[in-house]
Amino acid sequence: MIGALLAYLAIRGLHAGPPGSMPGTPQSPFGQNAINASGTDNTGGSCWNAVVMKIIRNEPDILILEQRPLVTGLLVGMKTLIFTAIGMGTLGAGETIGGMMFIGAGVGIGGACFRAFVRRTQLWPDRNTGRFSLKERRMTGMTEFTGPLADIKEAILQASGSSKGGVTRRAALRCVGKTNRIIPLTGIYTNGAGPRRAAQTVNDWLARGTAQRNGKVRQDSAPE
Repeated sequence: MIGALLAYLAIRGLHAGPPGSMPGTPQSPFGQNAINASGTDNTGGSCWNAVVMKIIRNEPDILILEQRPLVTGLLVGMKTLIFTAIGMGTLGAGETIGGMMFIGAGVGIGGACFRAFVRRTQLWPDRNTGRFSLKERRMTGMTEFTGPLADIKEAILQASGSSKGGVTRRAALRCVGKTNRIIPLTGIYTNGAGPRRAAQTVNDWLARGTAQRNGKVRQDSAPE
């Protein structure tokens, strides 16, 4: 029951809505080794490959990318449930200390993993409003960062060395102007192709906007 409850709380819906004005900063750290999204990818198998941003809407004026931590939440919830079940069985066998240790480990470690790794993130750049929004929902609540759309220079990949000697990556926004920072789109690095696809989708969407503006400028400047 405890594991199932944690899984439900982690994957509950983040309702899509227009970028708001709520101030805040995503809890993920900024920085790390930034590379362009067109570089070489090191794909491989990992349970964190499930931590990808999927395209919800891709229209000329609106792009919505969303990370839904369903698999991650279920994995953590199952491990929490297993530890808790072992603890309950141990308590039933009369071993109070051992049972409480298993239950404490299941709930404590499971809760910590949910807090650290299970988050639902949504990126929403909107040309109609001229702003972008990055929402992040955790068990403890939701944070939202908003800024001028013009501040997004490009989407990049941040690289981090893994314990097995490989390289894991995540997508991030390189922002200039008033925003002037690198904003990660997910809190977890992965060795899958998901981060590259997310970064490329953002860059393609931004490029279409630039092409539209350039075309409009050429039309306005054409002789009568």
